[in-house]
Amino acid sequence: MSIETRASICDWLAFSADSQRADLMDPNLTTTDLIEFLVQLRVYRPQPQSVLVTSVHSDHPTIDGPDGHNPGGNAIDFVDNLGAPEHLLADVQKCPNARGIGAGGSYQQYAAALGGYSPESKLFEDNNSDHIHVQVVGY
Repeated sequence: MSIETRASICDWLAFSADSQRADLMDPNLTTTDLIEFLVQLRVYRPQPQSVLVTSVHSDHPTIDGPDGHNPGGNAIDFVDNLGAPEHLLADVQKCPNARGIGAGGSYQQYAAALGGYSPESKLFEDNNSDHIHVQVVGY
């Protein structure tokens, strides 16, 4: 994935910490598959700053292995920044690169309407922190 594509994605996103932009710009910390997922999501969520990133790699609180945030660079956490969280979760499900989609906190209330927690829906119940977790490999 080109640096230009990474920069374009970073310009589209909103960030809760500066390290998240740096992680997404660094091909040694985040995979091409993760950036491709964000390119796919932007098709459904074209409004700039409509997705607020809450964790990428450097700021993830735990080491969760090669398929996850750290050290893998294959996962991202974010929240809706438009006031339509149920639509964001549905948009994420449409993205082919979203292999596992964790519904955390208040996002759990939308899971049943989107097929419940199953391999077919790609949804799983995450922790109680408000966020959507997406991993792009290994689910």
